[in-house]
Amino acid sequence: MLLAPFLVSAQQVRFIENKGQWKSDVLYKADIPGGDLYITNQGLVYNLVDEHALHEQQHNKVDSAIHAHAIFINFVGANSAYTHHSFNPFVTQYNYYIGKDESNWAAGVKAYQKIVLRNIYPQIDFEIAGENGGVKTAFILRQGAQSASIKLAYRGANKINLLNGELLVQHSLGQIKECQPITFISNGLKQEQVASQYILNNDTLSYQVHLNKGLSYHDSLIIDPSIVFSSFSGSVADNFGFTATHDYLGN
Repeated sequence: MLLAPFLVSAQQVRFIENKGQWKSDVLYKADIPGGDLYITNQGLVYNLVDEHALHEQQHNKVDSAIHAHAIFINFVGANSAYTHHSFNPFVTQYNYYIGKDESNWAAGVKAYQKIVLRNIYPQIDFEIAGENGGVKTAFILRQGAQSASIKLAYRGANKINLLNGELLVQHSLGQIKECQPITFISNGLKQEQVASQYILNNDTLSYQVHLNKGLSYHDSLIIDPSIVFSSFSGSVADNFGFTATHDYLGN
């Protein structure tokens, strides 16, 4: 069973490992248009920034504060003993020499195309990858897993609601829209469409899937909505060297 909640328009996105250069709860960080994406022990953090102010600072040397807004998406009731795995490393490596304390320095830091959080829920993996110039995430459910186990708690939004089957997350820099999911069963040979919808309980999102039968050993259930960030319009390259000074880490 495969749940694919997010699709973010971007150029090449890479997930940089944390080797001590950031807070200990950060596993990986990616530069994305409009800010940063963090994979943490608790879930995801989208740290969005004012792109116009960032452009003025970067290109016109305007020294002014840059407004940022963090959206936290936490895995509610997740397995604390899950493991994380990285795939498809890039050739480029990174060095971080932060401050005078050498314990905060890190050299030879690698970046990857795909990250998997294994057994984030029983029999459920979470996968996030740079794909086709964007970011794609998926919950991969094996036989015996329950889609109802997955609960995503949104924190930091000004408002969150469902409208015409879509999830709308309002924040101070714009809006995140998670489109109505398209769901189907796939076993590698054929695909069968399945009805599904979001369930929103206060600020916690889950999925209701209408299956007529259980999944076999070879089946995957794919829930595939896309996400639209109204504040994302720049390129990944625009953010290097700037978002790190206005980020979720407080640097």
